[in-house]
Amino acid sequence: MVKWFRRAGVVLAACVLAAVLVAPRPAKAIVVLEYLLLQTLIELTPGYTFTGNCSDCTGQATAILKLTNYTPGTAIQASNFLWFRYNPTDLFAGLTVSAMPGDTPLTSISGLLPASLPSAADVTIVAGGFTFSTISEGNWNIGPTNGSDDFGGVHSWAAPAAAVSAPAALPLLLVGLLGLGAVRRGRRAS
Repeated sequence: MVKWFRRAGVVLAACVLAAVLVAPRPAKAIVVLEYLLLQTLIELTPGYTFTGNCSDCTGQATAILKLTNYTPGTAIQASNFLWFRYNPTDLFAGLTVSAMPGDTPLTSISGLLPASLPSAADVTIVAGGFTFSTISEGNWNIGPTNGSDDFGGVHSWAAPAAAVSAPAALPLLLVGLLGLGAVRRGRRAS
């Protein structure tokens, strides 16, 4: 796992350097940097995993929900949301929700994940005309807001694995940010 964080740090530092050197204007470099930082945050944030037994699709449905600054047992706010991915089944093509280009933007999110997981939970995510919903009694579904493509009667949410510190990635991130600041300062002076 630590190897993965080192690799992510190296990739991030290289991307930051490339964004700074290639971007014709500092404003564009900042936009690229914001995109890369959001992507890195999504990648490094552990996710809550959903598993549901399908009543209509084959096998099990799975999804990952990534939240930031969230305490289980409290209401999920839109400001907690980072990323959601419902994996494809034989009946539903899958759905990725985030602020990243190419993903479906979040319309709303509500509910809460219990403090004690794994457990069923009340969670509703609305994005791009689709609704993913689970209720604590066990039922779940995903599909158009007024319909259902996949559904089932039993589901469970599991807590994310504990975050692993990334001692090698953090200095690389710092070096990339310092490099961005130095290039910006140099361009302003000229």
